[in-house]
Amino acid sequence: YTLAQLDPHFTFNALNAIGSVIRQKDADKAYDYMLKFTKLIRSSLESTEKIAWTMAEELHFVDHYLQLQQLRYNNQFEYVISTNGSIDQQIQIPKMLIQHYAENAVKHGLRHVKEGGRLSITIGHVDTTLLIRIRDNGLGREAAAAARHATSTGKGTEISNSMVRLYKSRTKRGIAVTVNDLRSDQGSAIGTEVIIEIGLL
Repeated sequence: YTLAQLDPHFTFNALNAIGSVIRQKDADKAYDYMLKFTKLIRSSLESTEKIAWTMAEELHFVDHYLQLQQLRYNNQFEYVISTNGSIDQQIQIPKMLIQHYAENAVKHGLRHVKEGGRLSITIGHVDTTLLIRIRDNGLGREAAAAARHATSTGKGTEISNSMVRLYKSRTKRGIAVTVNDLRSDQGSAIGTEVIIEIGLL
């Protein structure tokens, strides 16, 4: 799929989930989720030629995306997005960068957790570096890799990496992404943390 598109599997399953709400005759809830879905599609289509958009646009997109994923997975995970008040919401970041890692957290980790799933996205800064943390309590990378081996194409990561390269080339801002395996004191996997650092100068 192109730089601006959502995962086709997500699109198909989101529509199925909304259809299920319609069958339950909850018209208000179905309308609310359909509105969120159409806003995602509109944002995606309207930004086809963009490699970056504002932090506010990204977080709005991620929020709607995660609400639809909660519907799809019957609320088996919760999420929180927190932003340091001093962060400029108009700062430009690579389009769908946070969304990509949030999608990975749900698709490869949290969907395997039947209850008590948690995803946190925190945005702050250290000096002149924007710091974004995306943490989940899903399977962990090793188990997730085994679970997705047969079905994952890696296209999402490939597209995200392309967006980052284009952004770095055009803005001359540095971006670093670090992925950490979270482990208990006993050494067992308890989730994954992604740290994204973006230079502000």
